[in-house]
Amino acid sequence: MSNVVTMTSEERDGDLLKRLEGQIAKGVTRNEFCNLPELRQQLQAMDTNRTGCIDKIQIMDICNDLNFPIYGALLKGLLRRCDEENNGAVSWPEVMSFLDKALKTYYDHNPDALRAQAALEQQRKSRSVTLEEKMSTSESSDTLHQSQPSDTSLDTMTSQTSKDIKYIAQTQPYPELIITAPTPIPPGSPVSLNRRTSDGALALNKNSGMTNGMRQLPNRPASAGNAIFQPFGSNSSLRSLVGRKGEKTTLVSDSIDTNPTPMLSDQPNTSTHKSQEVKVCLVDDSISVASLPTKTSSTVAPQVTPDKSIMNANTRDPSIHVIPETGDVKSIDSQNMEGKGFGPTNSTLTEESLNVVSTNDTGVCKEKGQIILPPPSSGQCPVNDDQVQESTAPPSPPDNRIMKVTINGKDRMFWIPDDCIDKVPPLDPPKERLQLEWVYGYRGNDCRSNIYTLSSGEIVYFIAHIAVLYNKQQHSQRHYKEHTEEIKCISVHSDGVKVATGQNSGRHVKNNNAHIRLWRSDTLQTLCIIGMGQFEKGLLCLTFAKLGDRLVAIDNSTDHVMTVWDTNSNTKLATAQIGVDVVCDIGVNTVNPDIVVTIGREHIAWWRLDDTAGSLDLQQTADYEKNMKARFVICMMHNERGDLITGDSNGTIYIWSYGGNTVTNIVKHAHDGPVFCLSMLKGTLLSGGRDGNIYGWTWSKNMDPAGTLQLPKTEGGVRMIQAHKDRLLIGTTMNSVFTADINLSGSPIMGISLNDDPLTQGHFDDVRGLCVLSLPETSSHFITAGYDGIICAFDSSKRIGIWKHFMKGIHFLCADSNKNGSLVVCGTKNSKIILLELSEELGVLDDQSLEVGKGKIDQVRLSPSCDLIAVASHNNYIYLVQVKVRNDLRRSMDIVQTLKGHSSSICSLDWSNSPYCNVLVLRSCSTSMELLFWNTTNGEQIADQEDMKRIPWASHQCRLTYGVAGVWSSKQAQDSEVLALDVNPEETVLALGNSKGYLNVFRHPCNQNGAYSHRYKGHHCIHSLRFTSDNKHLVTVGGRDACILQWKIN
Repeated sequence: MSNVVTMTSEERDGDLLKRLEGQIAKGVTRNEFCNLPELRQQLQAMDTNRTGCIDKIQIMDICNDLNFPIYGALLKGLLRRCDEENNGAVSWPEVMSFLDKALKTYYDHNPDALRAQAALEQQRKSRSVTLEEKMSTSESSDTLHQSQPSDTSLDTMTSQTSKDIKYIAQTQPYPELIITAPTPIPPGSPVSLNRRTSDGALALNKNSGMTNGMRQLPNRPASAGNAIFQPFGSNSSLRSLVGRKGEKTTLVSDSIDTNPTPMLSDQPNTSTHKSQEVKVCLVDDSISVASLPTKTSSTVAPQVTPDKSIMNANTRDPSIHVIPETGDVKSIDSQNMEGKGFGPTNSTLTEESLNVVSTNDTGVCKEKGQIILPPPSSGQCPVNDDQVQESTAPPSPPDNRIMKVTINGKDRMFWIPDDCIDKVPPLDPPKERLQLEWVYGYRGNDCRSNIYTLSSGEIVYFIAHIAVLYNKQQHSQRHYKEHTEEIKCISVHSDGVKVATGQNSGRHVKNNNAHIRLWRSDTLQTLCIIGMGQFEKGLLCLTFAKLGDRLVAIDNSTDHVMTVWDTNSNTKLATAQIGVDVVCDIGVNTVNPDIVVTIGREHIAWWRLDDTAGSLDLQQTADYEKNMKARFVICMMHNERGDLITGDSNGTIYIWSYGGNTVTNIVKHAHDGPVFCLSMLKGTLLSGGRDGNIYGWTWSKNMDPAGTLQLPKTEGGVRMIQAHKDRLLIGTTMNSVFTADINLSGSPIMGISLNDDPLTQGHFDDVRGLCVLSLPETSSHFITAGYDGIICAFDSSKRIGIWKHFMKGIHFLCADSNKNGSLVVCGTKNSKIILLELSEELGVLDDQSLEVGKGKIDQVRLSPSCDLIAVASHNNYIYLVQVKVRNDLRRSMDIVQTLKGHSSSICSLDWSNSPYCNVLVLRSCSTSMELLFWNTTNGEQIADQEDMKRIPWASHQCRLTYGVAGVWSSKQAQDSEVLALDVNPEETVLALGNSKGYLNVFRHPCNQNGAYSHRYKGHHCIHSLRFTSDNKHLVTVGGRDACILQWKIN
């Protein structure tokens, strides 16, 4: 038994919060300021991919630079807690959540400390202001010098010119550079930018490059420190190098270059020289330029023609803009926006050294697809220094009702809902976090020997790339998630703590080789990785020797190579080629650990291991004598005396005495079909077969029958039998695990039956259909439908399977249900929809089918009134199917409308929550990024989409709406295909799943570029996801991995 005390996750988090609070208290005694806003700002700036994850080394460096009071082992422990994938990518929003909670708790207990911290912060700000004033006074004492263009250089920079370039440090969202360019100024003079670091030190950026305090931007050469500025006008350009996003800096100019009429050297500097201010806002790899009001030193303000272009002040990224509404949405042309608020801009950004791409006449970057548009000037007015400090982006047009988004190089227009106009949601990730709570299913369809018990009393098994540790008493799960590909085999050490799991080679990621992971079940800590790069394709089977630390493995190569490993030293002891095309299992003799047995196609062989010589030699093969030799030997086990027991494809059980290779006993035709598993319990041999039966055999010369236990017809065959305390665990080929109470007197299975609720249930093939129920009594229920013809119902609050229905030969691809789950409609591969009617006990009463269109069914959606079904066929058509109740109370289905308009297959459908103007509206989205609205009464497409923004929708699966437009600029959407999307019932959280298996959680609405998200990895590919109606869980299905994951919303 393990002596390690296992704490629950809540207990571990509580302990961590207490230690954080204690460290904060110690920092207060040392006058260490806990500046969470500045820490948050720097973490946001570091998270360039907006995934909510940063390398832990970078976070530690930031905390060190800020002299943050959390450091050392406590900081490492916090980062380890927030690194769920254990890959060094730490969730910085979760780090901030822990720190926020700890700081709040400390201030609640110590209100005086809050006032002291506020005083320290005020003191710090005062020192900073004083330093700025001193430097400003020093600069104002200089005089302005003029020179010929060729003489203008860094050495002749004057204080007046230094005052012409002012940097406004802003905490949110990006730094902005205010450049005041006096005109005329000699052309050709470079502008060298200086940076003031956060501690007040001034770092000069000479022509030779960057120096102390200035960091080089990614993909930008250090030599770009020289900037050339030209005022707005025809063929104007701007070159500048600025610091990292979000970093507080102060820039002063060495010289300025513009291109007006040349000025003679003897011309005096008069007060009529005009200046023009330009605001430069940094957004990722682009620079947005906005013209500000001109200021002059004379009393007469010169006239400046306002620019017709506008720039949305409500967004930080130029790829999303709000267009002033012009009356008719159809008249808005994304290619020619002149006269509609998007006229040709006079400013063009050219920056070869900074890799800033050129723009076309609409201001759209040719490479990035972003829009860079200056706002109109509002005339001239004197601007003093105080006003410059308060300068912000120009206000939005008063009637901003349309949003333009560039997605995959195409412009998309969205009407902004009335309650969202002039509102900008925060870009921070949501406060809600996800935690993997439950994994449904078990891999019994194609894997053997895959359920074990641990010394802690937990049960361990696997599905997909996750090893599940189930606690029966607490009805809880823990998960080992270190594998990068699907697990194929498992074995447990004799100490009941160490576990070995073997995985396949990667088909999704290059250099993702097959290997074995040895890990501790009490801490989920990986002890070592065995055989990385030495196994081909994957691992077929594993087994530990009963005594010692030897691990035997067989890979899936053509020759099926067997290797023996010492897990203490992680060294290979011996290797041998088995030489058969099919290997089913491997075992080590319980009496002599030097003897290894392999079974497969017409194959039983005994091997002897010689540690000294490092050899694994074939000792003998099976001699059936006059007994019938089976084509496949499928399963095996050793009893305590070292006897070998095998089960074969003929349904026969053979006993081979220890030390021999001949049959000593036999049970003929034990099963009607192959024998899949064997187990010894209380002097009774238990066998499970493909026929779904478990038989008991008294261990004697006659091998008399000793009881029978049968699985439900929907569960297929018996894959695994394992005793756990006073219960029997039974794994099935339909990927479920059942339990039965062991008979304590006589045969262990005599007179017993299966318990009602399975320990877990799932699918054995591709699963993509997923829907949730929404009535209060069923708000935690969800239903899945798979390619295997199985439909399952689950209760997420109780974490159990409710029922399971199997339709042989049917391949389900999608599913939907009404609110209470009494009707479930599923789409199939062969162009049919199947309508299931369920009883109050959620049993299937009746089913009806209807062929719809040609090709597979991509999506189905029941209307809120359940009298219409929208069916999206792969032929790009949407069929409206009417559901009627006949006189015999059975339902019938008929196609009443065909909706044609999409140019590619439909990926999502949403019904309006209720009729709008007496019409039930349907919206649909296609894989070619088309969003269409339909009048379901006459089957016509709705052209005027302005009213659609006022419609409440029954679901939110469409991928092209105002509330989800921002996700398309995220790294997850750009690097892979978005396959699933949903919004929680409160419409505050948006979940996105992609083809690489990443699950991202954004705030909703998410209508801006640069939104941060929480990111999780659970599948290799997420085909569907749904929030449960009680808003407590998110459910995802992974397609080919046949896995169903339930995420708890914290």
